[in-house]
Amino acid sequence: MLTRLAIAFLFWGLAAPLTAQGTGTSLVVRAASESAPVSGAVVTLRNESTGFVARMLTSSSGQGAFNQLPLGGPYTVSVERIGLRTETRTGLEFAMGTRMTLDFDLAPASVDLGAIVVVGAGDARGGAPVNTRIGGASLRALPALNRNFTDLAGLAPTMGAEFSLGDHRTTSTNIQIDGLQSRNMLRGGELGRGPYTLSMEAAREFEVVTNSYDVTEARSGGGTV
Repeated sequence: MLTRLAIAFLFWGLAAPLTAQGTGTSLVVRAASESAPVSGAVVTLRNESTGFVARMLTSSSGQGAFNQLPLGGPYTVSVERIGLRTETRTGLEFAMGTRMTLDFDLAPASVDLGAIVVVGAGDARGGAPVNTRIGGASLRALPALNRNFTDLAGLAPTMGAEFSLGDHRTTSTNIQIDGLQSRNMLRGGELGRGPYTLSMEAAREFEVVTNSYDVTEARSGGGTV
C-alpha cells in the first residue's frame, strides 16, 4: 500500500510542472531609433481573430516581452512613441512553444498639433447662484416700512440683522453705488442711516452678492450690496 502511494505522489509531482507551463509562447520587442534604444514606447499586441489585446512599455534598454500568449493569430504588433513614427507588424502566428523576437526601428517624425479654439460668451465673471437681485418692479411693489431700499435686502437668504451678510459683522458689508464704493464711514460702513441716505425712488435696482471674489469688490468680508 505504501509503495502504491509513493508511486502516485511521484507521478503527481512530475505532472505538476507540466501543467504550469501554459502555452510556452513569448514575444520580445526591441525598439530603437537612430541606433539608440527607445524607452517608454507603447507596444500594443492584438489578436485580430479574437480581439485579445495586451500592452506594455519598453524599458530603459528599449525592450519588452509578452509571455504565455494565447495560441493562434493573426497577431498585429505596433510600437509608438511621441516624436517617432509608429511601426506595425502584421500576420504573426503563435503555436505551442513559439518564441519570437521583433526589432523595430522608429524614425523621427514631427508631431502636428491641431488648432485649439476657445469660445467665450457673456461676462466671464457671471452671476453667482446665491446672489439675489431686486429689480425696479419689486422696489415699487413691495412694502417697505421706512421707505428705504435696505429694508428689501432681507429678501436675500444670506442677509441677517442690521444689514449683515453671512453672519459677518455689519461693518463687513460693502456698499457700492454705480460701481463706486459708498460706505458710510461715519457709522462703520452702513448705508441708509446717518447724515445721508439713498431713497428707494433713487434706486433702479440692487443686488446682494455674498460669494464674489472679484478684486474690484474689496472691503467686503461678508458681501456686497
